[in-house]
Amino acid sequence: MLQLEQHLAHPHPQAVDPAAHYWQHAGVPMAAAPMPVPVQDMWMPQPGDEREVKRQRRKQSNRESARRSRLRKQSECEDLGKRVDQLNDENKLLRDEITRLHQACATLTDDKTALEALMQGLEGKSIFTDKQESEKVEVDVKTENA
Repeated sequence: MLQLEQHLAHPHPQAVDPAAHYWQHAGVPMAAAPMPVPVQDMWMPQPGDEREVKRQRRKQSNRESARRSRLRKQSECEDLGKRVDQLNDENKLLRDEITRLHQACATLTDDKTALEALMQGLEGKSIFTDKQESEKVEVDVKTENA
């Protein structure tokens, strides 16, 4: 095992590149033979392949666009959540106001009923000592009913 590690770390000075060996025996001059691509560079497009470069740029652009779209959607959802909370608070306030107004209306209706009963009980009876004051009230009541 140790010998293998030493061999990989320090290859024999006369080691032959397998690709060069193949092309040389195939009768192709080394200048025309394709250059081997190092393993770490295999994922990168070759400089002559413009379509691949454009495709990679388009993919990256699409990734960025999708990311922006996700962020925008998340922001819109947060804004809608805040709006829902605001509307729920406003709705509660309005419901409380309606309840208060119903109670006030019921109280006023009870007061009106009591006053009408009192007025019917007072019909024909004069509670006024002065005749002019009595006529003034009767006129006011008649104009309100008209």
